[in-house]
Amino acid sequence: MRKLTIIAGNCVLEDINTSVETVSFLTDLSKKYSFELIYKSSFKKDNRSSANYYIGPGFADSIKIFKHLKEKFNVKIITDFNNLYELDSEIVNVIDILQLPAYLSMQTELTLKMAKLGKPINIKKGQFLHPEDVLKIIKKIESVGNRNIFITERGTCFGYRDLVVDPRSFYILKSFGYPVFF
Repeated sequence: MRKLTIIAGNCVLEDINTSVETVSFLTDLSKKYSFELIYKSSFKKDNRSSANYYIGPGFADSIKIFKHLKEKFNVKIITDFNNLYELDSEIVNVIDILQLPAYLSMQTELTLKMAKLGKPINIKKGQFLHPEDVLKIIKKIESVGNRNIFITERGTCFGYRDLVVDPRSFYILKSFGYPVFF
């Protein structure tokens, strides 16, 4: 029987102490409840609504933090990539799973560059997409030979600022043959 896999962590990296405390707590839970853990934290939260909001510690500190977490806890790490140049940086070597952010999920150039790296990719379904549209993103990734894909359903915009999850979405997304997270 396959273990449940849970993606959890801080929305954005803050500092080494907060990250260690979080991963320590999560790895303890994963042992206690026997689930696979993938630690998620953005090294740069680039979709902020204000220029004054904290976006992350920067490349150098993020690399140090992620390396430390991998060495100390042997945890898989997933993080968002928002720009093409980020995929040319050293941070890619530390990350196990590349995440295509929801707001950028239809960006062809970003998607193809991620796919060509050959690493697993998590597609966060954009809240503006019908679940069937995710197949177009999958086809982009598969077009360069990468079939290590999974999908995260996070809901669809309803009204203003409300995300509503339609359970039919899981059935549609699962029909594409890749794991689906919620």
